[in-house]
Amino acid sequence: MDSISAKVNSFKETIVGLEQQLIDGNAVKGIVDFGTNALSVFTKLNSVVGTLPSLFAAISSIVALTGKDAGKQNMPTY
Repeated sequence: MDSISAKVNSFKETIVGLEQQLIDGNAVKGIVDFGTNALSVFTKLNSVVGTLPSLFAAISSIVALTGKDAGKQNMPTY
């Protein structure tokens, strides 16, 4: 067991055993569930945030057109 290939094979087997211990079924399921929930939150947030700019533009337009200074130019004078 002094050859390089034997030591490399032993090292590989140790890594495989460690991977099998660290990545069990419950851990993978938990990671997948977390990712699914995070994507669901981002999808819902995107559907809400996606409509907000249009809503703000409409409100801003209504306020600008019906406000006290509607139609006046607000340009700075120098």
